[in-house]
Amino acid sequence: MLSKKSVIAGLAALSFFFAAPAAWAQGDLVFMHNASPYFVWSDLEQCIDDLKNVSNGCDSFTYRSFCGTWMFSSTGTSNVAKLRLNRGDKVKLFHNNGTNNVYCTVQP
Repeated sequence: MLSKKSVIAGLAALSFFFAAPAAWAQGDLVFMHNASPYFVWSDLEQCIDDLKNVSNGCDSFTYRSFCGTWMFSSTGTSNVAKLRLNRGDKVKLFHNNGTNNVYCTVQP
């Protein structure tokens, strides 16, 4: 018979297994909110491929074109950015290539 701790550990491992693909998907751009990274893609096909295992998949980032191009993200990431912009906060997008150089700043 399985102990209660074994069952809890098994459930935790399964939840990590199913959540991990979304956590590992990283776009080529990133913005920070409450000390957490939110990833954005400049390439739709790469976004679709990276987020294929996520329930809501790839979506247009904030449903507007910024910085001279359309960008893409999960719906959740887009909603976080829209909330910030609606509050009058800027969303500063950085390159996610180890340099952390600013790609552009999205104005409200």
